Amino acid sequence: MHASDLEAPGVEQGAPGAAAAFKAAVSACHASRMDDPEAQRRRLEQLTVAVEHRTTIGIAMGIVMERLDLDSVAAFAYLRRLSSHQNRKVFVIADEIAKSRILPDTK
Repeated sequence: MHASDLEAPGVEQGAPGAAAAFKAAVSACHASRMDDPEAQRRRLEQLTVAVEHRTTIGIAMGIVMERLDLDSVAAFAYLRRLSSHQNRKVFVIADEIAKSRILPDTK
C-alpha cells in the first residue's frame, strides 16, 4: 500500500492541506517499517483522527477569526481559553462551533 493509493476518510476535497497531511502520515507510517500490522493499523487510525481534528479546529478558528476580527494565533488562544474555562477539550468546542456556526456564550 502506498500513500498515493489512499483517500483520507472524512477529508473533504476542498481541504488539500488535510489530504496532504494524511498522505504524509501514511508515508511516515509505511516508512517506519513497523512489522506489526496491528501497530500499523492503530497508528494510521490515530493519524486519521488527528487530521480530522485539525481540520475541524481550523474551521472553527476561521469562524472565530471572522466573527471577532482576530488573527489565527488569537483565534486559537480564544479556543484554548474557552477550553480551559469550560474544562472541555478544544476539539469538542471547535466541533460545536464548526457545526452550529455560533460562538459559545462567554459570560
